Amino acid sequence: MARSPPSVPSKKPSTRSLTRQSGTFTRSTAGSQSLVRGLDLLRAFLPSVPALTNAELAERTGLPRPTISRLTNALVGAGFLVHEAQTGAYRLAPVHLSLGVAFRQTKSELALALPLMRKVAVAEKINVGLSTPDGLAMVYLETLRESRGPVQRQVTAGIRLAIESNSPGHAYLAALDARSRQRILKALEAQHGARWPALRKDIDKSLASHARLGYCRSDAIPGMSAIAAGLRSPDRTFYAINFSLSAKDGDNEPLVQRCAPVLRKLVEDVQRAWDEMARVQAPAGST
Repeated sequence: MARSPPSVPSKKPSTRSLTRQSGTFTRSTAGSQSLVRGLDLLRAFLPSVPALTNAELAERTGLPRPTISRLTNALVGAGFLVHEAQTGAYRLAPVHLSLGVAFRQTKSELALALPLMRKVAVAEKINVGLSTPDGLAMVYLETLRESRGPVQRQVTAGIRLAIESNSPGHAYLAALDARSRQRILKALEAQHGARWPALRKDIDKSLASHARLGYCRSDAIPGMSAIAAGLRSPDRTFYAINFSLSAKDGDNEPLVQRCAPVLRKLVEDVQRAWDEMARVQAPAGST
C-alpha cells in the first residue's frame, strides 16, 4: 500500500503582507526598547508643560531615574532636547518643528479636508476640528474656531487629548475593527484601574451612538457639547472630525440636532474627496 506523501505545513503569511491586508503596521521581531523609551520621553512634553526635569520625566513615564538620565543625555546629544543649565530642565529642540512641517507637507488629504471644514465652520458658526490617533491620545491636526457661543476652549493644532475622554477619541474607537478596538480598550483599562468602569460606560454609550446615529457625543465640558465621527484616508490612516457646540441660551440640544446631519455630510464630502484623490493618483492599470 502506497504511503501518502508527507503533509507540507502551510506557509505563514509574511508580516509585510499582513500589514498590507490589515492596514496596521505588523512586525514579528521586537523593536529597540531604548528607542521606544526615548520617544516616550518626547511625548511627555506638552504645550502646557514645555519644560521637564529628570525627576518629572520619571514621574510621568514611570521609568527609573538612571534610565531617564541616560535617555535625556542621548536626546540632548542628538539634538532632540535642549538642557537648561539654570533650572536643570529639558525642552524640545527646534528639530521637532521641522518634523511637524515635513509631516504636514506629506499629507495631501489635509489640504483637501481643510476647505470643506472651513466652509462648514463659517456657515454654522461652530468650531470644527480634525484629529488623528497617537498612542492613547488624539492629536489635533486642524482646528477652526468660528463659534460665538458663551463657552470657549483654547484648542490649537498639536494639542493632545486622551482617547477615553473626548468625542474624537470615541469616534476613532468606533471606526476601528473589533480586534484593534479591544487592544486599545485593554491598554486603557490597565492605565486607569478603578476609574475604568465609569470611563468604559461612557465609551460604550458613544460606540452605540456612532452605530445608531453616525456620530459620538460628549457633554463633559459644562455648557459645551461635542459631536464627532470617524473616517479613514486612502492610506488607511484613521481620523475624526468633530464639532464643538455652545448655545447662547445654554440649551445645546437643538444645536446638536441641527448640526448632526451637517457633520455626517461633511464626513461624506471629505471621504469622497479623498477617494477621488486616490483614484486620480493610482498607477495606470491598478484596481
